[in-house]
Amino acid sequence: MYGREDLVEEMTRDDCWRRLRRTHLGRLAMGHGPGIEIFPINYTADGQTVYLATSVGTKTAMVGVSPWVAFEIDGADDGWTWSVVVKGPLRRLVRSADLEVAGELGLRSAAPGVKDQLMSIDATSVTGRRFRSAL
Repeated sequence: MYGREDLVEEMTRDDCWRRLRRTHLGRLAMGHGPGIEIFPINYTADGQTVYLATSVGTKTAMVGVSPWVAFEIDGADDGWTWSVVVKGPLRRLVRSADLEVAGELGLRSAAPGVKDQLMSIDATSVTGRRFRSAL
């Protein structure tokens, strides 16, 4: 079997971004004080930024109160279960250059309704871990 040191691996930043670019559903954690919320959300990513599409509501309102968020994706492959966490400020995209980049990346939402509010997380921290798994 495996020794204890073989059970958990820290992922490189490049490996984290590779996984972020090929996965498109994650969880966004945001809030202030005890009012922290976690939202499942579709996203797309490029080299240093995670892009989200949403509608006007809780997420867009909370950005003005506390823009710092955590975003997490996870999965399993090749005998490993893994998790990637991105932290940084969430901002609404209003500049045409930002909107164009998000559009070129093919940002789509699986949730019903109009998702006309484009947002991004400018990653200040990206970490990932892999665990040996029987999955």
